[in-house]
Amino acid sequence: MGILGIVMAMMVLAYVGLGSNVGDLEANLVEAIKQLSDHRRVSVVEVSSFIVTKAVSQDPQPDYLNGVVSLKTDLTVNAFFELLVQIEKRMGRVGKGTGLPRVIDLDLLLFGDVVVDEEALTVPHPLMKERQFVLEPLNEIAPEVVHSVLKMPYSQWVSRKIIL
Repeated sequence: MGILGIVMAMMVLAYVGLGSNVGDLEANLVEAIKQLSDHRRVSVVEVSSFIVTKAVSQDPQPDYLNGVVSLKTDLTVNAFFELLVQIEKRMGRVGKGTGLPRVIDLDLLLFGDVVVDEEALTVPHPLMKERQFVLEPLNEIAPEVVHSVLKMPYSQWVSRKIIL
């Protein structure tokens, strides 16, 4: 196997959920994707359509624009997660609380078959299977993807609206 084969073998396919409900929503999502693609160890594979969804919050707030992007990277899961956090900060995200309006929200949904259960990071994302605003765009670009713990294709959750 040549060097190119070794490098390609180390690349991981990751999926990131995108959301924004403050400012120019589409421009915010596009800018986040651009910042991801500008990183020398990340390449964008595919971007879903963007969909408008209601905010999941106790307090009234504007609708979200959501999507999913697939990327290849040779970063570790923790380094990739830190990259997402840094992009959120650069774009003006304040805090990581739930239910707050967001200029940008980047959620690490899947990172290859990696399973992480740490205080700051859980992969697969623990709430993604409950969120149609994640499942529908994910199904659009990767209907064959299987939950790395439950071994069930996400496409089945979309079609049946299953919540486990």
